[in-house]
Amino acid sequence: MKPSRLVIASALLLLAATLLACNPGGAGPAAQPTSPPAEVATNAPVGKPTAAPPANTSAPEATVASAPTEETFQATKLTEGLAALNSYRAVFTMKFDGTEDGKPSKWTFEIHWENSKNPLATRMAYLGSGEGESDIAKLNGFEMVRIGDMQYIKFGEGEGNCMSSSTTESTTPTEMFKPEDVLGGLSSSRRAGPDETVNGIRAHHYTFDEKALLGLSGLAQAKGEVWVAVDGNYVVKYTLSAEGKDALFGKANSEGKLDWTYEVTDVNKPLDIKPPAGCEGQAQDIPIMADATDKTTMGTMITYKSASKLADVIAFYKEQMPKNGWKASEGEPLSTDEMAMLSYEKQGSKASVTISLDKDSGQVSVLISVEKQP
Repeated sequence: MKPSRLVIASALLLLAATLLACNPGGAGPAAQPTSPPAEVATNAPVGKPTAAPPANTSAPEATVASAPTEETFQATKLTEGLAALNSYRAVFTMKFDGTEDGKPSKWTFEIHWENSKNPLATRMAYLGSGEGESDIAKLNGFEMVRIGDMQYIKFGEGEGNCMSSSTTESTTPTEMFKPEDVLGGLSSSRRAGPDETVNGIRAHHYTFDEKALLGLSGLAQAKGEVWVAVDGNYVVKYTLSAEGKDALFGKANSEGKLDWTYEVTDVNKPLDIKPPAGCEGQAQDIPIMADATDKTTMGTMITYKSASKLADVIAFYKEQMPKNGWKASEGEPLSTDEMAMLSYEKQGSKASVTISLDKDSGQVSVLISVEKQP
């Protein structure tokens, strides 16, 4: 089961994709070439001296040094260097205070990324809050986490809003939506003094104004700073403060002040990435076949597939459910050559187990639903 297209589409429409890369320039002073010294012949015939070369009586040409070129940073790719890191955290915070469609709007929106290569674990989360009718402020509590071969998705708060599933896909949440998909590009930014240490990382420091921004139109004024890692060439920190019309990534009928900050921390440090709260996985008292594949848990519902025979899966649940404290409900269970429906009760809860054979694939599908009894 995939996350709501509306949730993801809303977020992606608000965030413009651009890339960052570092291209520092700076040519040193160049001296004009001078003429080589004249050679003196040493093998002329005796008695016939060679004439000495005429003396150079003209004044030597003056050496002219060119003015030093200001070092700039061309922001076309933001996270290229992050791929070489073992782990990192990144947070993008955006604040808006103004109007949207003529109505007051004030909100704060955050996107969190966490990435670890060994062990494999990634996380992406949206956190929005504020006043007004902005869609961004309503995007709160959406979270995607991958730990090993398990993936978790949670929508908002409360029970039943979480889904977990096994996955063999190589794409992770942090690859699906990268920090570089948020920040606008920079045509040029100017070097601002010596290197600095930011978030424990040695970085070049640059500044820029609205003339350097790409992808943000209608801004009356803007100013910002960017720090680029000396080792790795990725953005460590990026700040922007802007005002004007269409301030929300060119969104028409928006006007106000926009502030954002992007920071990378915990570079190459151990990360403890856990499933979202309430998404820890299946209930511990629900048995699962050892050869289960395509496992999915959503709220109190569990589904998976098994390569075992239908009769073996049915026998497994008839044996294991009572061992886990479940009592078979009264009445004969429904059973045919292609499916079985089993029902169990335990401490005010009811578990329904539906086992069916897929003739095309030859696999057995298992659906388990647990609900509280009134």
